[in-house]
Amino acid sequence: MAFRIDHRQSTLGRKLFVVVSLFVGIVLFVFLLGAFRSMILSSVRAYTQGEDYWSKGQKEAVISLMQYASSRSQADFQAYLNAIRAPLGEKFARIELEKPAPDMTIVYQGFTRGQIHADDIPGMVRLFRWFHDFTFMRVAIVDWTAADKEIDNLTELADQLHAETFSDQPNPLTVRRVLEEIEACDSRLTLIENHFSSALAEGDRWIRDLLNLLTVGTSALLLVLGIGTSRHLLSNVRRSEEKYRRLFDSASDAILIVDYETGVVLEANARGVDLFGIPSERLAFIPESSLFPPGEGQHYARIFRAGLSSGESHSVQLKIRRADGRSVEVDVSVRLIELDSPRRLVILAVFHDSSELKRLNRALLALSRCNRELVRAANEAELLERVCQIIVNTGGYRLTWVGFPEQGKTKSVRVAAQFGDTGGYLSSAHLFWADRPEDRGPVGAAIGTGEICIIHNTLKDSRFASWAGRAAAEKFLSVIALPLSDDLGVIGCLAIYSEEEDVFDVEEVTLLRELATNLAYGISTLRIRSEHERSEAEVYSLEEQLRQAQKMESLGRLAGGVAHDFNNLLTVIRGYAELALPTKPSDDGLRRKLTEIMKGSDRAQALVSQLLAFSRKQILKPSVLDLNHVVIEISNLLPRLIGEDIHIDVRSDQQLRRIMADPNQLQQVLLNLAVNARDAMPAGGTLCFQTENAALPVASKFDKITEGVLLTVSDTGSGIPPELLARIFEPFFTTKERGKGTGLGLAMVYGTVSQSGGQIEVDSAPGKGTTFKIYFPATDELMSPCPIENRILPRIPAHGTILLVEDEPSLRELISDYLGIAGFTMITATNGADGLAKAKSHKGPIHLVISDVIMPVMGGREMADQLKLSHPATPILFMSGYMDDAAARRGVSEHRDHYLEKPFELNSLARKVGEVLNSNS
Repeated sequence: MAFRIDHRQSTLGRKLFVVVSLFVGIVLFVFLLGAFRSMILSSVRAYTQGEDYWSKGQKEAVISLMQYASSRSQADFQAYLNAIRAPLGEKFARIELEKPAPDMTIVYQGFTRGQIHADDIPGMVRLFRWFHDFTFMRVAIVDWTAADKEIDNLTELADQLHAETFSDQPNPLTVRRVLEEIEACDSRLTLIENHFSSALAEGDRWIRDLLNLLTVGTSALLLVLGIGTSRHLLSNVRRSEEKYRRLFDSASDAILIVDYETGVVLEANARGVDLFGIPSERLAFIPESSLFPPGEGQHYARIFRAGLSSGESHSVQLKIRRADGRSVEVDVSVRLIELDSPRRLVILAVFHDSSELKRLNRALLALSRCNRELVRAANEAELLERVCQIIVNTGGYRLTWVGFPEQGKTKSVRVAAQFGDTGGYLSSAHLFWADRPEDRGPVGAAIGTGEICIIHNTLKDSRFASWAGRAAAEKFLSVIALPLSDDLGVIGCLAIYSEEEDVFDVEEVTLLRELATNLAYGISTLRIRSEHERSEAEVYSLEEQLRQAQKMESLGRLAGGVAHDFNNLLTVIRGYAELALPTKPSDDGLRRKLTEIMKGSDRAQALVSQLLAFSRKQILKPSVLDLNHVVIEISNLLPRLIGEDIHIDVRSDQQLRRIMADPNQLQQVLLNLAVNARDAMPAGGTLCFQTENAALPVASKFDKITEGVLLTVSDTGSGIPPELLARIFEPFFTTKERGKGTGLGLAMVYGTVSQSGGQIEVDSAPGKGTTFKIYFPATDELMSPCPIENRILPRIPAHGTILLVEDEPSLRELISDYLGIAGFTMITATNGADGLAKAKSHKGPIHLVISDVIMPVMGGREMADQLKLSHPATPILFMSGYMDDAAARRGVSEHRDHYLEKPFELNSLARKVGEVLNSNS
């Protein structure tokens, strides 16, 4: 009995032992199966994560190469080298793993460079070697190998780009070709990455299905063991369901299960509730068409279901509608699966919110393109306009504008550039950066504080109530204002408006801050360059003026010296011709011949006058005058001179200020310009005289005077070729036929204007006419009353003693004989020193001194100063045809009523002598 009991107990014990052993074995198997499953799935996830690092490194490498092509910065190329490390590291690991006896040190180093965590590397090695011959792994390895080849191609392209960029003469076509090949390589890599991810996902699903099958079989065995084992298995199943439910709800992407027949949502995870903004109890029963924007539900539903019949997973890009009405761009992975029975088909849809990533990519692309414009822009206005266009078109925003603060009392903001304002918002808005917050918007706040101002929702933000109403009316829901600063502080603001709320997150703000920093640097650089170019232009203009002045001065000295000798000779020729004129009518032949000699002398005198005007050595008689009167007087005379087929247009400023100039010389200037205009318009045209008050040129001879009068003389003639424009003021330079011009007209104009304290500019082009602009300093002096012309002087006896000082013998003899015949006692001297000696030795009074100005040994001005000490009452009459000494010219100008210009008529000499003696008496 005891034996049987012991036997039963032994049998029961053995059975229990077998059951327990079997249970323990099954439990152990389940445990090992779970561990194996966790290891395999973690290895698959490690591969997936490694693919993410690989993809990120490849994308960053491509972006760095694109930036490097435009910036040629070593920092961008270094960024490419850093980014390409991850793909290259995984390549080395794969190559080593395919060897029969791989070196695990190289494998670990390769995966480590690929940013794989060290704890995940052993599982990845096991998965690679254990599942190498499985279909999904073979496909993944093929994709991996193809991707590595593309990475090698990318590195070769990078080396080509680097070599071409640092060549002496980079070829833009080569750079463009390399960039196009890089973009093509990037596109191929993207396709390979997607296929690689799909292969891993397929392997993940296959492993999961296999492990699930083993789990179900093990569960069935546990049911056979008894109720206790069944309960234990059921408990594990429940825990497994809860686990998967937690995994389902904790997934980072929204997951929806939709009934294939009815199109109704059956279930959604927590992320799906957040993405759609609809409570789970409502989301689980709405039709799929309600997931999409109004009016587009059926369209997106067809896209959503396209490709389901193949049984494979496929991805589409859609827009979904949130409960708050906003549309969000998403990437959706869709697959048709069976649940419960073959008759129950459901759609498994995984929604990935890609709107933020796409927005960041657009912002990054906008930053890259704006950086290119910083290098290409020729001026500030072009830079600001292109940056605003890029931000709106590339970044996907509604409006972008750049404003600069005005420093006036109102502290307004000036809109310098904008893009996207189609409704006239900026033109009607009142923009300020005043100290009071209620008077300004986000742009004013950014300028006033120097800090970034962000509005996530204009309808809810109470900081700028007076501004928010108009902004909301224009549907500007999100706004960011980024200050533009340089070393001296805030110089402006970049404002970006969006139609969506909560657009500007931390990552996007970081990119836009970098964009604003680069833009501020670009503005400062362009302003410095513009100022440098302006300074260089001023220096060049001044150098040109100096060279022109030096050239004209040297030519003027030559012309003036010739004029001096000519005037002496012409005075002698004309004087003796006058003396030789017969008094009897029977000598008409001789009179006619002598008259021709005198006319030739007059023509020669006119030529010498032009030489003196060009050389700026003539004695001017400036007076305060109204330029309008001079222009009107000369315009009344011109029709008879230049012809009736030329229309004369006079445009006078009635508020014109007065100037100081010699009216006779000014008339000669206008006559010369009119004659040149006539020659340029043989078929007729328009000659225009215009006067106006104007600021004097900055880079000019006017150092302290800024206000002046501008006389513009323009014609509609043939114009002046550029190669001749620089020579028009040179003496004797002419393009007219021989005998039709002396080449002194414009030289005389230049000399007279310069000696009058003015400045002349010319603008001309072939076929567009010619415009002369003459600037005169304005004066506040009053106009003197008109002198009494042809005043009658009381006659005085032609007697007295005259000291004549002249170095030219023939002229000295002519004047001495003429005045001696008239009744004067003449004392002659050859120069100033001789004149002083003759005056000292003369015992009686000297009633008049007639002296040349320029003489050897001692000039007339110096002699006059010394003579005044001994003969203070004796008047002095200067005569000269040329003076190159500035002091002498000033002295004569101060006594311009006692001056006689050579050559002169003998009758003029007699009248001048009588006038001086009469005024002295």
